[in-house]
Amino acid sequence: MYTLVRQQKDKIPWTKLVWFSQGVLRFDFITWLVFQDRLATGHRTCRWGQTVVGTLFGVEPDPDWEITSTQVLSGSYDRLTFILLRRVLQLTIYFIWRERNARKHDKGRKTGGPAGSDD
Repeated sequence: MYTLVRQQKDKIPWTKLVWFSQGVLRFDFITWLVFQDRLATGHRTCRWGQTVVGTLFGVEPDPDWEITSTQVLSGSYDRLTFILLRRVLQLTIYFIWRERNARKHDKGRKTGGPAGSDD
């Protein structure tokens, strides 16, 4: 009965990069927000007419998530490599977002701690 009443939608390939059993929920969620273009980054807030407070790499970031996700998904990797590749992608997104927020809200840069720590 459920299959008769449910609305069928196209499969979205990048969901394999966001949701997987070895993922960490906070990294999964931030990555999902990025792919949905729902993260209030400086790039997005410029469209709202707000000025950007600084930049992360000296230029306005403009990631093309479609190209990035296609490159990751089109490669042929063994299971462990694919898990690690997705985790690295999510960690990179999360820590860039966190550093951007720290700079935007005048908390200064995080000093080098172990990768994945919240200090």
